[in-house]
Amino acid sequence: MSDERGNLTDKELQFGYWWVEHRLKVKAGMISFVILLLVATYANVGIKFYKYLQGTAAHQQMIYELSTDSIDYQAIKAVTGPRKIRVVSAKVLPNSSNTIDIVAEVENMNNKWYLREINYQFEVGGMLTPSQTTYLLPGQKKYLYYFNFDFGDKNSSARLVLGREVWNKVKGSSHFDARKQFISPDVSVENIIYNQGGTKNDEVKKSYVIFDLYNLSSYNFWEMNAQVILWQGNKIAGFNIIGLDDVMPNEQREIFVYWDRLLALGLRPEVIIDVNHLEKSNIRTYQDIDPSFIR
Repeated sequence: MSDERGNLTDKELQFGYWWVEHRLKVKAGMISFVILLLVATYANVGIKFYKYLQGTAAHQQMIYELSTDSIDYQAIKAVTGPRKIRVVSAKVLPNSSNTIDIVAEVENMNNKWYLREINYQFEVGGMLTPSQTTYLLPGQKKYLYYFNFDFGDKNSSARLVLGREVWNKVKGSSHFDARKQFISPDVSVENIIYNQGGTKNDEVKKSYVIFDLYNLSSYNFWEMNAQVILWQGNKIAGFNIIGLDDVMPNEQREIFVYWDRLLALGLRPEVIIDVNHLEKSNIRTYQDIDPSFIR
């Protein structure tokens, strides 16, 4: 501060002398500080922008993963869906002509799943039979077959080839016990006899099976099939099928099933009744159960 006469003090003179001598350095230092401050600011902005870009990429990846079907439906279906049907090796049976019959036992292992439609073929010696379609009710065991396949080698082996499958879940399964021998609701067979002899119009002896069929239900079935198996020990020696139409409630029928040749004596007969009681179109009248419990 100057004195009363307006003269500068020693401190002011010293500061003035110092400022004149160092002002360029001070200015350079201030410029350097500002530059460092700008560099630090831009570096901080750059780092945050880089992190933002990384976060954006991660966010986009997260959105992509959320929008992608990441649920393993195949694994869920394997747990909650129907189990595969059980298939026993196909069996080739010789015919009297230069053809063969082919049969394979199958079983639906599901208590609450109805195989409404399944396509199948047999492969023999690299050749395929024409495609056929059938069904399998919950717990049902029956035979898939093809008759009179024109294949010369009767000692060939066969393989069952399964195709398209259409499954329906059954809403209620109180009408059958899938683990018991499946026939159908209140349809049974009795007095099964295997024998040999001639028909009324043909004196040539043939093998045949005769049995009584009882429809004890209140259903009038439009159609059903009787599969007849002849066993020689634990091997199939013969197989045949007969279609039965318009089976009335409480009806009893005597059924004959013939082969076109003589088979061995002493074979054990088995009859499996194959009737689809889950399809409305196969039931003419019904009172007890509405078969619309298929969804």
